Amino acid sequence: MMLKLFYAPHTCSLASHIALEEAEAAYTTVRVDFSVNEQCSPEYLEINPKGRVPALVTDRGILTESPAMLAFIAQSFPQARLAPFDDPFAFAQVQAFNLYLCATLHVAHAHRMRGHRWADDPAAIAEMQRKVPETVGASYDLIEREMLKGPWVMGDSYTICDPYLFTFAQWLEDDYFPNKVRIAPLEHFPVVRDMVIDQNDFLAKLESIKPYIIPKEGKPVSDGAYRQTPKQMEQYYQYSQCINCLLCYAACPQYGMTPQFTGPAALALLHRYNADSRDQGWSARSELTNSEDGVWHCTLVGYCSEVCPKDVDPAHAINQNKVNSVMDYFGIMKLMTPRSGAK
Repeated sequence: MMLKLFYAPHTCSLASHIALEEAEAAYTTVRVDFSVNEQCSPEYLEINPKGRVPALVTDRGILTESPAMLAFIAQSFPQARLAPFDDPFAFAQVQAFNLYLCATLHVAHAHRMRGHRWADDPAAIAEMQRKVPETVGASYDLIEREMLKGPWVMGDSYTICDPYLFTFAQWLEDDYFPNKVRIAPLEHFPVVRDMVIDQNDFLAKLESIKPYIIPKEGKPVSDGAYRQTPKQMEQYYQYSQCINCLLCYAACPQYGMTPQFTGPAALALLHRYNADSRDQGWSARSELTNSEDGVWHCTLVGYCSEVCPKDVDPAHAINQNKVNSVMDYFGIMKLMTPRSGAK
């Protein structure tokens, strides 16, 4: 089956184009030149009376709506596994997601440059444009909170939802942000390629703080879990919420100047375990805590806590580690905060 895709750059036709590539389909492309209004020419209107792209010419007729085209491509090339056809409900979820993009997010986006479709009054068009960041932002907020399963839209499997969302995401900068946004790899890390960074240094630092419970005395699994009260859990819960996004490292001037510095996330995680009533690993971690590359290398600028998306507050954790380090040095730690193994 030979397909023909009519497309234009920077439009939603990109989603179908990607799907055709993923499906390894045999197809040709025809570019529709918007600069000369070719989409409204008699020749193109014979193909798509709506005067829009994309349009997909098949051996059975012409398809003109992205959700329909994406589903057609997925069904025509099942070996590409672009949709869960063995699960009717899962496939319905795929369709629901794509239809939301088409009927809600795309319309909100179009208000920015195509308000004339809905109004003639310049003031009304200007008002629609003013609302675009709000309406587009609300759509993405809903997608992120309720629809994305991760790591792909539908979970573990790549589907036709992913190229469609990718296409819309390319417009997000102009839709949502009044000023230009620079997209770049995280600062202070070696770049592998494009936006991909080398995280090996961070992973080594994370391992160095012994990120696991070190009990005073081990006990067999048959004896049950190490118990603690909700109040004891509160002492470290905040610091356990780190998602290792590395924003704190990218924001940390000390890590940028001295890569040997253990860094915010690792030291916050160190404090998380030291503050855990079930843990007796303070002495095992103290050498790193008190070292030149440990907590004392931090000058408490605080950018790490400002950028943290989970409100972990690494700066506070590091400062608390400094307090504990001083107390330990003068022997106050044993006198004021006796620690006993979790029972």
